[in-house]
Amino acid sequence: MATALRKSRGQQLSSRCDCCLRTESMGHILQVCPRTHASRVARHNKIVELVAAGACWLGWGICREPGIPKPAGIRRPDLILDRQGTVIVLDVTIVADNADLYQAHQHKCDYYHQPGIRNCVSMNVSTASPTFSSVTLNWCGLLAPPSAELIRTCVERIVLEFTVSSDA
Repeated sequence: MATALRKSRGQQLSSRCDCCLRTESMGHILQVCPRTHASRVARHNKIVELVAAGACWLGWGICREPGIPKPAGIRRPDLILDRQGTVIVLDVTIVADNADLYQAHQHKCDYYHQPGIRNCVSMNVSTASPTFSSVTLNWCGLLAPPSAELIRTCVERIVLEFTVSSDA
């Protein structure tokens, strides 16, 4: 893509973004630039919607963006999924292609894995102890292995339950 940074290589051209005067690179356009903010939010929300639709189709109860009060402010995970004694607090994050997907996934898990959030979820959603996870992917759509494993496990568990109940 012809970014200002790319066009300025070997030239006497500015590498600055027109709207915010930062260096206009692919990373800037995809993750920072005010001009693309609405598109970034739409991309994030579309992924949340795909995960929610898939979870709903598989029989999970869904709570979207609940406000969980904390001393540092309100935390809003994208989804809380609940099904037959299993509760998953889930947040979606999209990171740069060169970011460590494991580290980004763990950062999201750590952000929500706190006693106050655990207690709030246990009191308001289910008495089951919640699992904290994320759907972490990079700009190209590559899922973090723990995110892929979470999705695979949820689907396999439900297929197994369906198979067992169909055999009975």
